[in-house]
Amino acid sequence: MKRMALAILATLSMFAAAHATVTLETLTWLDNGLNYNTNFNYVSGGDFSITRAYFGVKGDIGKDWFGNNIYGRFTLDLSQAQFGSTSVVTSVGTNGKANSTTTSLLDIPVKYSYVDWTLFTLKDNDNKLFDIALSGGLMPTHFGNIAEWQYVMPVKDAEEVFGKTMDPTASADFGVALSGSALNSMIKYYAQELSGQSYKVILNDNQTNNNYEFLGQLQLLPLKGLEIAGSVKYFNNDNATGYNELGWNALVGIKNLTLGEGDSAMVIPVDFLFQVEGQNYHTTNTSAALTNASGAITNGGTSLVYSAMLGFNFFDYVTPYIRYDVGNANTTLTNTNANTTLQNLYVSLNITPNPNLSIRPMAEWEFSTFTNKTTFNQFYAKVELEYKVNFQIWQ
Repeated sequence: MKRMALAILATLSMFAAAHATVTLETLTWLDNGLNYNTNFNYVSGGDFSITRAYFGVKGDIGKDWFGNNIYGRFTLDLSQAQFGSTSVVTSVGTNGKANSTTTSLLDIPVKYSYVDWTLFTLKDNDNKLFDIALSGGLMPTHFGNIAEWQYVMPVKDAEEVFGKTMDPTASADFGVALSGSALNSMIKYYAQELSGQSYKVILNDNQTNNNYEFLGQLQLLPLKGLEIAGSVKYFNNDNATGYNELGWNALVGIKNLTLGEGDSAMVIPVDFLFQVEGQNYHTTNTSAALTNASGAITNGGTSLVYSAMLGFNFFDYVTPYIRYDVGNANTTLTNTNANTTLQNLYVSLNITPNPNLSIRPMAEWEFSTFTNKTTFNQFYAKVELEYKVNFQIWQ
């Protein structure tokens, strides 16, 4: 059934070739990283590798009988992680830790395959007062900053970084959504019903799924370059572990804030993002507290992550960045090997000699404190090259 749905969506995406402008997009990341563990005094890494590459098509499929736009996107994701393996939770042991089994990941490397259908648009002359769209397929998820995340630093969003204290929201998942904007796009909204499996395993026929996930997000954009957003999510796991999760995210983002209009407009060349996120977990398995494979989640506890990033654009092509993240696992932890506090400090440059090429050297310091009061520190240096090409292949 999953493969049939994918085939239908891929066909719709390719159908765009005969009806509208279609863009071919490619995006490739090359990494070189070096890790120094201060606790055990050893160095690892140092090899160049192509860690990820996107290849896809996107564009307007055409219009429906009311003149509303239909948009499609199909993207292949060729990454090292996609062709590896992952641990799947099968049950909760008497020690409160999750029992898991290793299974292969995605056998069809697809990141996106979805259609957006604009159902209704209300306009006043050139001002768009309100619109609503229906989406279906393997689509971007709208929680926190994940859907809008740009790799200005060679590090993932804070929620994904702290996977041992949080249950990260996948950047893409299979489902349906309603979304749109109001007041000339000063307000944007998203409501998604998803499988809760993520794009990494959703197309693997060996995967069984009794889960579901709901995501909702409201964005306020009162000024050009200013975003204030809030997100909520509810995840229900109806497998052997039997747990549910309620999460929320609040953020403020500034990117090239523009004050005024026309020739008198002033642009502040700052890239700022502050996020705070919380997740609360509850298990219906009364024999043991729910944890992930690292023992970082227990029944009824709340985990928090804070993240602040600041960058300043020099000469239009060099932007230095600094970012600080801190994650706190819930206070009900009983496993002494679980992380209580994780802190990451990043310093990076984003060098863009042309719009298609970015060079990003970065240094990272990680400080961890465990419930048994032991600490773990390490230093990590990395250089990432990103190259992208987007061009129209037909019209």
